[in-house]
Amino acid sequence: MQRDGILPPLEEDPERIRDLADEVLSRDEFAPPDLNWWERFVRWLNDLLGDVDGPDADVGDPTALTPIAQLLLVLVAGSLILFVLWRIYKSWSGLPKRAKVDDEGKSGSRQAGTRRTVVDWSAEAADHEQAGRWAEAVRCWYRVAVARLADRELVRDVPGRTSGEYRYEVQKNAPDMAETFDQCSDDFDAVWYGGEVASPEQAERVKALSGAVGERASTGASPARVSTGESSS
Repeated sequence: MQRDGILPPLEEDPERIRDLADEVLSRDEFAPPDLNWWERFVRWLNDLLGDVDGPDADVGDPTALTPIAQLLLVLVAGSLILFVLWRIYKSWSGLPKRAKVDDEGKSGSRQAGTRRTVVDWSAEAADHEQAGRWAEAVRCWYRVAVARLADRELVRDVPGRTSGEYRYEVQKNAPDMAETFDQCSDDFDAVWYGGEVASPEQAERVKALSGAVGERASTGASPARVSTGESSS
């Protein structure tokens, strides 16, 4: 007779039991779901947000977003759309941007002493051309045109401004130069915003247009001072 608390020896082979368990678990009903990238993302997002009331991690529809996840995706998508629309508006609207006011309260009064000159941009453009960096050369020759206009106070050469804002000021302050400057800006925008691959011919064209802008600026009538949006006392 067996003592209490002592189990009898196993009648089944432990290895055979393991094989049977593996065979059962290998059936289709125990296989993990085959999720695509979106379903994996949804499951990861639900787990990240820790929504315990959401769908179970192992059962149910893995594509079912929890309310919190839905709200988060809507906010992210809305923010991206607004950002893209804002960039497009800023680049192409042509609306002027008020210049930053310095400590003395005079907008752009130190512009001539701090901005890069025509000589600076021309030298950098030549370096890029020699190295075969045509996109950078296009940008520098475009900046030469802007610097020449700024020397005549036809535009405000302020960091961060867009080509649309420069176009607006040229059209307002020097309409006879607007067509030439627009052509120069078109090439610049095509390379730096439109994804067009720059070429040596394109860099040479922007260089020529920049020179034409400089000739018109140097021989034109005395320009009206660029408005800063402040009334004089």
